[in-house]
Amino acid sequence: MLQASGLCKRYGGREILAGLDLTLAPGTVTVVLGENGAGKTTLLRVLAGDAPLDAGTVHVQGISLTIDGSTFSHNTAIYSAGAIYDHPANGTVVTNSLFEYNSADQSGAIHNFGSALVVRNSSFVGNHANSDGGAICDWSHTLDISGSRFVNNSSGTYGGAVSCSGRWLKIDASVFTGNTARNHGGAIDDHQLEGTTITNSVFTA
Repeated sequence: MLQASGLCKRYGGREILAGLDLTLAPGTVTVVLGENGAGKTTLLRVLAGDAPLDAGTVHVQGISLTIDGSTFSHNTAIYSAGAIYDHPANGTVVTNSLFEYNSADQSGAIHNFGSALVVRNSSFVGNHANSDGGAICDWSHTLDISGSRFVNNSSGTYGGAVSCSGRWLKIDASVFTGNTARNHGGAIDDHQLEGTTITNSVFTA
């Protein structure tokens, strides 16, 4: 069962989705019709977790795919992910959240194996991993980080802030400061198979 409630999505000043409610039951077929630019692709991207919402929620089998306005502090895991160990089929969106001083063997804050991980306007401070990804270790198809801060995260091997081995990495308007790794990738250890795009971002020691 997929349930979407109050979905709102804007691009610039244009509202593409305006308070959309939708329920898709298992075993059913739903057709989305509309003119070019009506928002069909945007709706599918939102439901798949590939695009962040401006408002609203998406639940699959009662589980939310959106983490908004949350704080994860001083959590510890023996193996994967001090805060979130995540492998949903439909992707995860994290917005306006704080991850501070979390630690684990792999990925201090988030370890993701889903189809996509989108991080917006969030902060990662002082997280540590013994191996990959001081803040984030990502193996998804798409990792999209925008408007976020990564400060003083560290890794015992690769990717002081982020270690990624999926297909696409996109970073926009983010700040990386004081992140360290023992081997390589003080800020980012990147093994994307298709491509990486970094725009309007700052990297400092």
